[in-house]
Amino acid sequence: MREIKSAGGEAIACTESVATPTGGAAIIAAAFERYGRLDILIHNAGIVRSRSLQQMSYEDFDAVLDVHLRGAFHVVRPAFPHMCAAGYGRIVLTSSIGGLYGNHGVANYAAAKAGVIGLSNVVALEGGAHNVKCNVIVPAAETRMAQGRDTSGYPRGARSWWRPLSVGSPTKPVRSAVRCWSRSLAGLRGSPSPKLLACAAIHGRSRRSASKSTRSGMHRRR
Repeated sequence: MREIKSAGGEAIACTESVATPTGGAAIIAAAFERYGRLDILIHNAGIVRSRSLQQMSYEDFDAVLDVHLRGAFHVVRPAFPHMCAAGYGRIVLTSSIGGLYGNHGVANYAAAKAGVIGLSNVVALEGGAHNVKCNVIVPAAETRMAQGRDTSGYPRGARSWWRPLSVGSPTKPVRSAVRCWSRSLAGLRGSPSPKLLACAAIHGRSRRSASKSTRSGMHRRR
């Protein structure tokens, strides 16, 4: 909050958790209480509980789904009717390359992130008639949460995109998220993030694309 305010912006904090329906509803209610409206919703909460499939407990599985997948639903569900009634809304959800290809020791995470893609497609389908658009970004980057992961489950092309982000700096995926709503795009069309894998919900369908930086600018590969 201090960073936002020092940059001239305005922000409020809500300490509720997206892991419960009550917490998700409270987060949306806090935004309405302060600003009286909700134009943009970005869900980017996440945790990991890494275990091999043989060792993973139901508690470990549910804990990750509660934050990543159910957490997305817990904030989308209370926000969506308001956006539809207002005739405008932009929703950005965060998946992962692990949701597309899976990975060793993260069955819970992979299942949750794959589910986020499906959820975003339904939001886009049902929101289209009300000018409510939904995109999902699927970053492939080494963050603190992903350090030391075995990426051998990813296709060779995907592994070549795996590049470290500055520790603690979410700048590159954030730029892609901003593009999803600032230009009212139905899908990602190039990204300032080098070799960032993205899967965007476009009219309720998913399209895989990767943007690559060059000296002359950005271009997209499908």
